[in-house]
Formats: sequence, C-alpha cells, structure tokens
Amino acid sequence: MPSQQRGPGRPRVLEEIQRLVIRMATENRDWGYRTIQGALANLGHEVARGTIANILKEHGLEPAPERKRKTTWKEFLSRRREVIVAADFFTIEASSRGLTRFLVLFLIDLASRRVEIAGIARHANGLWMSQVATRFMKSFYSRLRRCHDKALALRSAMLELRQEYPHPYFWAPFLLVGKASA
Repeated sequence: MPSQQRGPGRPRVLEEIQRLVIRMATENRDWGYRTIQGALANLGHEVARGTIANILKEHGLEPAPERKRKTTWKEFLSRRREVIVAADFFTIEASSRGLTRFLVLFLIDLASRRVEIAGIARHANGLWMSQVATRFMKSFYSRLRRCHDKALALRSAMLELRQEYPHPYFWAPFLLVGKASA
C-alpha cells in the first residue's frame, strides 16, 4: 500500500489551536508570543513562537506592546463607568388648557443605571440647557462627592439654583429616582 504523499512545506496549524491563540491574545492583550506559547504548552499544544506570530498577523492582531496600548471602547466605558452620565431628551404631552408638548431632559448614571429628570421646558434652547443642566449637574455632583447622600445633594443643588433663579421653572423639575444613598 503506497503512503499518501504530502505537499511541500509544513502542515497547517489546527483550527482549534489557531482559535486558542487568537482568544488568548484578545482576552489577554498584554500577553506576548512566549506567554501564549507557554499557555498552549500547559494545554498540551507545542507551537513555535514564530507560528504564534504568524497566526496573529494573519488575523490582524498586533504584537503585545501594540495590542496593550490600544483601549477598546468597551474597556474605556467599563473603566469610567462610575463617572459617566448619559443625557437625552423625550417629550411628554400634558393637558391644562389644551394639549401642550414638553421636552424633558433626563440623565442616566451608567454605574447605577439611575435615571434623573434634569429639567422640563416647553421650548428648549441654548439658554435653558446652559442654565438648568450645566449649573444643576455641577452643583449636584460636587455636593454628592462631599456628602455621599444623593437626596441631600439634590436638595442642596435645588436650593442653590433657587437662590439665583427664584422661579420654580428652573429648579422644581429635578427629582431623584432610585436609592437616596450612594
């Protein structure tokens, strides 16, 4: 029985090993070729350092020093989750003397997923956004950093706005949703 003839060159690396190399490199971005090589050896796979380099290059993955310097969007958000607040608008319709549409600015604390209403207006403009959202949030979060009590920080921020802007239009729409303590 004649033996099967093989083509020139080395045989391709098994697909399973390629997947392992890619997974190790993406999940552990600071691992270099030798670290990956050692981890594969612990799993019983003998793979040369150059082979690992070629696999990563084929799949568009850079060497460890370059991979390590680049931050993914997911990593960026998860590292800063405690300090990121997202803002958006929605509209509501209310009836007092006919149907009136109001624009509501709300904020979402990404860490706690708490939603806060930052302001309500019939017509949003730059002045409203500047006065209500910016002033209130600066005041609220500076107080929250000092006292760690959301309800107290909210009340203090509202009182500060009330001193400068006595009309309830500016300070009354703020409310706390969720737990009052941080």
